[in-house]
Amino acid sequence: MAVPATAPGLPAISVTCDAPCLVSATVTAPPSAILRVAAGTRGPALLARTRVLLQGAPGPQTVRVAPTALGRRLVGAAAPGRLSADVAVTLEGAAPGEASGRVAMGPARPYPVVIGRSVRGRPIRALLPDRDTGLLVMGAIHGDEPQAAWAIARGLARVRARDLRAAVVVIANPDGYAARTRRNARDIDLNRNFPSRSWGPAVRPGPRPASEPETRAILGLLRHLAPTSLLNLHAPQNLIEDPDLGPLARWLSRRTGLALARSVGYATPGSLGDWAADRRLPEVTIELPRGGPSEAVVAAMADVLAGRAPD
Repeated sequence: MAVPATAPGLPAISVTCDAPCLVSATVTAPPSAILRVAAGTRGPALLARTRVLLQGAPGPQTVRVAPTALGRRLVGAAAPGRLSADVAVTLEGAAPGEASGRVAMGPARPYPVVIGRSVRGRPIRALLPDRDTGLLVMGAIHGDEPQAAWAIARGLARVRARDLRAAVVVIANPDGYAARTRRNARDIDLNRNFPSRSWGPAVRPGPRPASEPETRAILGLLRHLAPTSLLNLHAPQNLIEDPDLGPLARWLSRRTGLALARSVGYATPGSLGDWAADRRLPEVTIELPRGGPSEAVVAAMADVLAGRAPD
């Protein structure tokens, strides 16, 4: 969707998003002009700046600006997603002036940000809401638990992009998910690879904490977002786990019919939950039963993602 913007002394600007969802600014300016483009976003701060000397015959000039996240180039998905971007274009020299535009990049779905890549190079995507959020929802850190990803994806399908209130990682272990194996492509259990105080005495925890690219990608997202709570989906223990038995866990238990418990009943050294506990970051785990997610689970996930559940 293009949003025109004009300012005194500056020709019209259109800001568009096309696959792979890079912000573009199109201006009409003399070939000697210097074009500065700054693209930023609301919510998690993503910023890119570029300085381009326009060359060639006068006429429309297009510059693509790729915002950056976590120090990496922001990579879009095949279909445009949604993230409002503030784009400012400044012309110096023959046509001084400044104009700003706002573009909602694809109204139908949240904007996918590639936060890292798996051992085999598969993208690990986070969906970011167009506003600040305190909740990160994550699924399929164990690839043989696909119902975790299914529950999140089906819940997302019921939430309009503008209503999304949580950051989401649908598939945290894309190599394992593709192979339907618990561990990643190096045979490491990612949920035993986090740098918690408990790391070590587990099956396949990795040669060292955060040795795996998938773990590091998740940790980078956590540092970037600084969420106030986590919701992690697993299977197949058929319960809601929260050591604090907090409001979100109690609500999820009522909505889904899953039993509420303080623990899954066994130690999970090096898990994301232990890492969060070290930092007093509340984390709730949904342990789904075997098979596909129930209607009650999908409906509850939609409400969580839309901000209609307790904090």
